[in-house]
Amino acid sequence: GGEEHPYSISSAPGEPLLRIAIKDLGDASGALLAVREGSRALVEGPYGTFLPPLDLPPLDAAPALWIGGGIGLTPFVSAVRALGRAPRPVDIDLVYCANDPSRAYFMAELEEIAARVPGLRVHAHRFAEAGPLTEPWLAARVPDFATRPAFVCGPPGLIAHARNLLVQAGVPRGQITSEEFNLL
Repeated sequence: GGEEHPYSISSAPGEPLLRIAIKDLGDASGALLAVREGSRALVEGPYGTFLPPLDLPPLDAAPALWIGGGIGLTPFVSAVRALGRAPRPVDIDLVYCANDPSRAYFMAELEEIAARVPGLRVHAHRFAEAGPLTEPWLAARVPDFATRPAFVCGPPGLIAHARNLLVQAGVPRGQITSEEFNLL
């Protein structure tokens, strides 16, 4: 007891259930599997301001490109869940980067919510099939990606690769927000 660990909230704001996504990286993460329902835990946060609040412009009105991979997908999962609770038209393309379908843990839920939220599109990028994310791959799915504010979250390699790809495609650096999930 008494240890602190940063975990990612994946529940929607206002959702009565607190959901967290945990990458099993050590003893503490593995030990959470043994925690029983009804156990007491001290939870602080959330911390950070990666995505703007969903109920404020410009997110409602402006196009956005979200690129996430690994445990870094959780801010997007939380946001999509919030949109699913109160669907309204948006213009958001979410690129879900995973090595293969078995690693795309949230894909079915994201696709189900996207079917109910006008203008929310989810694109699966599978590294094992397509290799690293490329400009042609992205342009085929999001033709105007270079004009969209971009939010990138994931492991350091994905962040660096996506930022370089976006900058080379003409996205101004100031239009790219990233959050690195590199805790060890």
